[in-house]
Order: sequence, then structure tokens, then C-alpha cells
Amino acid sequence: MEISEKIKGAIIGYAIGDALGLGTEFMTVPEVRRNYPEGLHSLSQIIRDGHRCQWERGEWTNDTELFLLLAESVMERDGLDHLDYTRRMKRWYETGPTDLVSVYRKVMSDPQWEEDPIGTAHRIWRTQKIDEASNEGIYRAVFTGILSGDDLVDDTVRLVLLTHDDRRCLSSAVVIARMTQALMWEEKEPPFKELESICDSIDSRTLPFLRNARNGSLEDLKLDDENTAWYTRKSMSAALWSLWHCSSAEETLHTIVNAGGDADTNAALSMALAGIKYGFSQLPAETANMLHYDHALDVAERFAAYMEQKH
Repeated sequence: MEISEKIKGAIIGYAIGDALGLGTEFMTVPEVRRNYPEGLHSLSQIIRDGHRCQWERGEWTNDTELFLLLAESVMERDGLDHLDYTRRMKRWYETGPTDLVSVYRKVMSDPQWEEDPIGTAHRIWRTQKIDEASNEGIYRAVFTGILSGDDLVDDTVRLVLLTHDDRRCLSSAVVIARMTQALMWEEKEPPFKELESICDSIDSRTLPFLRNARNGSLEDLKLDDENTAWYTRKSMSAALWSLWHCSSAEETLHTIVNAGGDADTNAALSMALAGIKYGFSQLPAETANMLHYDHALDVAERFAAYMEQKH
């Protein structure tokens, strides 16, 4: 499969997972079934309740905004530039994004964060005793996997530490980075024992989530558990479970979206991997109905061209 087909699949796949996943975000499975008796399959079905009315149907959330922002940074700076990406995120934060999570508010509002993001994030996580290991930083692993530099682990860790100073965040992200790298450039999955080794070396608390994704059912993941839905290891396990247990990008999208929980993040990450595995041309037709599809496609095409020049 051509490089451009995989990269466009990853970027556009991420966006449609986010946009459709918003429709079931924060719902339990019974709530999903009550609101969408036949399942959520199209953007036009998304209900307009107190949470979802903050966006238009077909609009993606902050997940994709920051995902595309990282693509722009890589292209403009010709590679990963952690401070450049921090400054772009800071400017984005100053626009007053919709539904901003507390971790981002605490870190990005600090006056020292822009100049010393990793040190500032470390201080904030320690002094404020943040212990949620949430999933907002895991998307960055898709880019380190695609870029596939010599320092895959270090690059991934540094990107996540810009905002999330927790070893569970790091271990889950490095697993996704390695899976992305293998699908992108080796056209096969890495050995499962290698993924286990990554977890064991960074944070062994991630191992049960990895093994559950490999051997368990979707129900075993408990993606809709209201106390843990936004955990980074839940998003990792959702993406890996769908990779190992679904047979198409469309099945991936509909399965993870209708599992509820933090569905936009889970489906976005799952669809990024599915986009690499199956390619842009195999994404669901609903993808083209996203509200800002042309913008996402422009970024995806430019990023694909950038990567083709590198290879």
C-alpha cells in the first residue's frame, strides 16, 4: 500500500472517529442503545443534548484540532519540535476551546508552561496530585509512529510529557507508537511479547489492559465505565482490540462508537490505526460528510506529500 494511502487513512480516520464518537461520548452502553436503538452509524443521527449541542453535527472535537495542529507543526518545522508544538497549543488554548478538560486548563494556563512545558507539567502533576492518567496525550503517538525516527520511545515520551506526567500515559502511548510504526513501515503488527515488554519496562500497570485487548471481549474492556472511561489505557485497549478483532475500518468505527464511554477519543485512535491498516480508500463513506472534511483532507494530503518526500 502506498505511503499516502496510509497517512491519509490515519488522519482522516482519526477525524471521523472523533466526529462520530462525539455522538455517544460519556454514554453507557444502555444509554447508547436507548438513544440509538439501531446503533449510531451516521453523523446526522447525533442527538442534540446538553453536551453535544456545543458542536454542530459532523463537527470534530478538540482531539482532532490538536491532532491536525501537530501535523502542521511537523511540516513547518520539518520534524518534531516540542517547543513549537507547545506554542501552537498555547495559542489554541488562548482561543477558548469548547469543553476543555481540566488537565489542559491546569497545564496550559501556567505562565511558565510555554517556555518549559515538560518541567511545568511535572510540577503541576506533582503539586496538584493529579492521578487520573487521562487519555488526552495518546494521539501524539500516532505521529511518532508515522515519523518513525531513531528515537521512537524518547520522542513519544517527550511529546506526552508536554502535558501528561504519568508513566501510565507514557506506556500506553509508546505501545501505540510502536504499533503505528509497524503497521506503517513494516506492514505487520509487532510481536505481542514486544508490546508486553514495552509496558513492563515503563509501567507494568498497563499490562492487564494490553492483554485484555488481545484476549478479551469488547465487554471485558468496560469502555463505558463511568469512573474510568477517560483513562489512557482504556483508549489504548480500545484501539488495539479493534485492530485485533475487527475486519474493516467501517466495523471498527461502528463497534467502538457504539461501545460508549470516551467514544470520541477511543474511536479516533482506533480509526487512525484502521486507516493505516486498511487505507484511506477503505474508510466509511460517512467520512466525507464531516463538517470540515475539506480542511482535514487538505492537511492529510499535504502531510502525505511531506512524508513521501522523506521516503
